Amino acid sequence: MVSVTQQTTTTLPHSRPRYQTATLPRIAALYCRVSSQRQVEDDRTSLQTQLAALRAKAAELGYATAHDFTYMEAFNGEELIERPMLSRLREDARARKFAIVLAYNVYALAKNQAHLAILHDEWERSGVALDFVTEQLEDTPIGRAILALRAFAAEVEGERRKDRITRARVARVQSGRPAVGHRPNYGYKWAEVRLADGRLSRERLEVDPATAPIVVRMYELVDAGHTLRGIAALFTREGIPTPTGKWAGWDPTSIRMLLLNPLYCGRPIALRRKSIPVDKSVRHLYARRSREVVRPAEEQVALPATYAPPLVSAELFARVGERLRLNQVLAPRNNRQPLATLMRGLVRCAYCGHRMVVANTTAYGSLYRCQKATQQRGPARCPSGGALIVTHKLDAAVWAKISEVLTHPELIEREVEHMRETEDPGAEMLANLDRQLAELDRRIANKRKFAELVDDDQERAELAAEVGELRKSRRTLEAERVATVARTGDWREKQHGLERTLDWCARVAGNLDTFTAEERRQTVLTLRAEATLYRHDHTPRAELTIHLPLSGAVALPLGDCGDRIKDLVSV
Repeated sequence: MVSVTQQTTTTLPHSRPRYQTATLPRIAALYCRVSSQRQVEDDRTSLQTQLAALRAKAAELGYATAHDFTYMEAFNGEELIERPMLSRLREDARARKFAIVLAYNVYALAKNQAHLAILHDEWERSGVALDFVTEQLEDTPIGRAILALRAFAAEVEGERRKDRITRARVARVQSGRPAVGHRPNYGYKWAEVRLADGRLSRERLEVDPATAPIVVRMYELVDAGHTLRGIAALFTREGIPTPTGKWAGWDPTSIRMLLLNPLYCGRPIALRRKSIPVDKSVRHLYARRSREVVRPAEEQVALPATYAPPLVSAELFARVGERLRLNQVLAPRNNRQPLATLMRGLVRCAYCGHRMVVANTTAYGSLYRCQKATQQRGPARCPSGGALIVTHKLDAAVWAKISEVLTHPELIEREVEHMRETEDPGAEMLANLDRQLAELDRRIANKRKFAELVDDDQERAELAAEVGELRKSRRTLEAERVATVARTGDWREKQHGLERTLDWCARVAGNLDTFTAEERRQTVLTLRAEATLYRHDHTPRAELTIHLPLSGAVALPLGDCGDRIKDLVSV
């Protein structure tokens, strides 16, 4: 490669110095770009066809080419600094390693007129020229204006294309047809339907025998008390492919998104999520230039129930959703001092029903505050105007009331004794389900044996259809059995929790003040205690409710809970 010649100075008699432009190596830098990996594999728009045209253009202009100065990438043309190969090209241009940059067209280099102007000016200052294969660039004000207009047209066309795609998806969904993609939902596969004109169309989903058991297993594990991180680590160790089909590590966020999809309980919904652009100030923190958020409920569209068969029951889906929500509310990582407040995540606003959050203030310390009263505006705002109470006052009132229950534990003792005497409510149902599953297996086996003896093709097809219906019924019973097993485990866990609480009471011999903060918190969670907070002018100020497995909800009024916060409570 020819080295860069430094600028030289020539001094003539009785004249100022004259600076001569450095001589750059007569080498062309070739920049090829497409927007996606799919275009890389397309012969009409592939990088190789662009590269061949650029090499021919370089030979026509009399420039040499080199592998070190060939820059090829699949990246969005609306970005500038995020493109790795373009960034390397700009660094080499600043080092003056070549004399000209060749791109196939304006769209390949940039789809933003401001970005194109930046690149053109930057290379012009380094003495590097710019040219295209399909367009002729004139270094005049009019030529630069035409170049900017072409970049502007590319930018506008990009926005119009997004709008056309969005309108087409919405119209398809509103007509009752799914917005299909290249990859079906995890646990399913496409069932192609032949239309009247003979074309195959993806109109519905069917169960994928390879991945559907994995989805059902996710729900079982969460319902049994496993964490999302634990499930992700387990699936990664077992080498289970992720929804993308790659043998990569599972992510807890991906598992959470799958578990909260109502498609798996028989309620398919389209347009659940949408992409929004990421602010440029935090773009470096994201892997993509956009992120997905949940659409408002009024923008989502329900699809026919025949779109996809359910994999789990609605009861199991609801229990898993509630457990995920509680895990998020009660997670210690959401509070720097998780044991400083007894009722964190267990207080509800009596007016809007939302859970109250712990707010730390300088003047009053920590407060239980209605989150909806501060984050929402207009009609969605909490009608209470913002119910508040100092945390230690409500915590003290709650623990005093729970101490009364534990000091005289006859209620809990009767509950535990009743649970010991009462047969597990899921045992009989579980035995009944096992009998039904065994009967279905027997009928399926008999029909398969009979099909081997039948010679008529039509009769075989009818038997195959009957076997398919029986297998469908079996999957439904299996999902119901999984839910029953989860309920049985929950029953036993509640019984053990109450027995553990009685052991604590016996250990401290009625002196409940010796309970540690962790033991108090565990006792509150075992009793499934929840507090409901009213405004300061309501009597009672708050109510405590404990939930026992057999007796159900028991309401306990908490009284005044101390003086109100005069300066903070909204009237």
